[in-house]
Amino acid sequence: MYDEMPPELVLDEPPWSDEELDIATGPGASAAEVERFAQIELVGTEQAQWAMATLARLTRLRDELKAQADAWHARIDAWYTSADHPLAGRAAFIDDRLQRYGLAVRERSHVATVSLPSGAVQTRKRGEHVVSDDDDVVVAFLHGLLDSGEITRLEFDDAVKTTESLRISELRKLVRIVTVGENQLVLFGDDQVVPGVHVEAEAVTATVKPETQGMIQ
Repeated sequence: MYDEMPPELVLDEPPWSDEELDIATGPGASAAEVERFAQIELVGTEQAQWAMATLARLTRLRDELKAQADAWHARIDAWYTSADHPLAGRAAFIDDRLQRYGLAVRERSHVATVSLPSGAVQTRKRGEHVVSDDDDVVVAFLHGLLDSGEITRLEFDDAVKTTESLRISELRKLVRIVTVGENQLVLFGDDQVVPGVHVEAEAVTATVKPETQGMIQ
């Protein structure tokens, strides 16, 4: 059942055929074709009704195409999730054991990088550092400092991306860590506690880098 009259019944001779529109609007359209079609206007109610019916048909077709694509994407996503789940679990377990192995070697032999035929485990020591718990809270705090003139626009722009997401490395330059009893506070200036952050203790971390190029399958 049609909701409106099909375009071909509205007008015997439409101003443009599908083939002509494809030629004029396609990636290979010549300047002459584009110019020629740019000069054509709808004339009269019948042509306008044909154009509206044609647009409605194209919109339905595009909606159906999008729905089909979404359905296929959902099936592909479900297949990928199912197929990847066991692989991801195995990879995460082995990655963790390689990290622990690399850290044990570093502790025992003071070797920072363990090189293996199929990759390497790199370890590094990091001092205590500030970590964000809630970027929005920290950005709002920095806005307050900017508004009050306690930090410059340059310092704010360094610490906050254009989309106003936090650059934690730049924030660390603006604050300091203070130990009060058993607690560690992140302060700006003399006494302003920075919200939405905490201090991570000094630690040695490991990064596993498998070599996947040129391996035998």
